[in-house]
Amino acid sequence: MKNISKLSMVALLLFTSNLFLSETATAQSEKKRITFQIERTIEAPAADIWQVIGEDFGLISKSHPLVVRSEYTEGALKGALGTERLCYFKENGSQMLREKIVAWKPEQMEFDAAIREAKKFPVDTDVTLFTMRVTPLTSNQSKLEMIMNYRTKPAFMGGMLKGSFTKRLEDYLLAVEHYVLTGEAVTVDNFKEIKKSYTSR
Repeated sequence: MKNISKLSMVALLLFTSNLFLSETATAQSEKKRITFQIERTIEAPAADIWQVIGEDFGLISKSHPLVVRSEYTEGALKGALGTERLCYFKENGSQMLREKIVAWKPEQMEFDAAIREAKKFPVDTDVTLFTMRVTPLTSNQSKLEMIMNYRTKPAFMGGMLKGSFTKRLEDYLLAVEHYVLTGEAVTVDNFKEIKKSYTSR
């Protein structure tokens, strides 16, 4: 009886130890992310906005004031599940993001994209992703939304950079509006005047 009792105790201790180690590993693998959402109402049909942000996924340099050059990587040369784009923030390529569509819902005009590579950006490429969605309000008015889920490297910078990230992405939505309405490509050189024309309305 004593031997059985000792064996039972050892088994219980081993089970408890393994359970603790498993829970610890799971907690470490579940990295916390910071989430925020922005939106902009645009006086344009939803299909026109979806064309710019979704179908023309790899041409973001035409509608982003900080992306000086963009291109598709290997694969589909249009928005689709698995499509990747490179976004260059410096002409020499020293500052760049590689983004991949990981969920594609054209019927809902929505997609999720994960950041797979980041040069000179303090983001954790294991867990950072964003959602973009276009919702028709009327035949000629739509809502453009962006939901950002990110984690920085180092992690403590996440809260400090939230304001900066939010501002830059709000500028991006404004730039999308301008490109959709006018067809004029947005650049770092002309965005200041473009933004002034919209904020003064």
